[in-house]
Amino acid sequence: MKLKHALRILAMLPLLAALLGASQCQQQEDKTDGSPLFVTTLSLEDTNGNVQSSFSAGETLVLKLTVYNRSDAEQTLWFNTGQMFNFVVVDEATATTLWNWSAQQTFSQSFTKLVFQAHETQSFTVNWDQTGNDGELLPVGNYEIFAGLTMYNRSGEDFAADNADAMAQGVPEASQMTPTQYRSILELFTLD
Repeated sequence: MKLKHALRILAMLPLLAALLGASQCQQQEDKTDGSPLFVTTLSLEDTNGNVQSSFSAGETLVLKLTVYNRSDAEQTLWFNTGQMFNFVVVDEATATTLWNWSAQQTFSQSFTKLVFQAHETQSFTVNWDQTGNDGELLPVGNYEIFAGLTMYNRSGEDFAADNADAMAQGVPEASQMTPTQYRSILELFTLD
């Protein structure tokens, strides 16, 4: 009896191995496993292109948002205005917005799209003169900055918004400051 059971198991092993192998191939080809399609990072640089975390008062900061499509396929992101990204500076360890790039900008009020080829990286750069939304220079101190894409959805202009992980177009709420595939982490920097 044990011998018959063992022989059945041995006979089924090639079939089991074939099934497991096929499912692993499908998992590798099918990128719908819930992992993020994009990686979003932020760097702060001086005007010479040196990455820094400390800047002299009044010095221009070069803010660079980098977005990488980590998938094997072309990805299209839709935006409900001409704005595609935003940068926001807050007081250290708070949700108090002192400056957001979009506050001084005007954008077309029509849907736009941004296409990323497979494994493509796109960058968005803004020069900031340390002036807050109130028009005054920020005082010496510690601050945090983050940035991201202000996407509306990945389906097209005729589809409902799916932008919970996107960057706010204006002043973000505290809940919109957590990093996602479309928002960078909060980067600490000092003005001295």
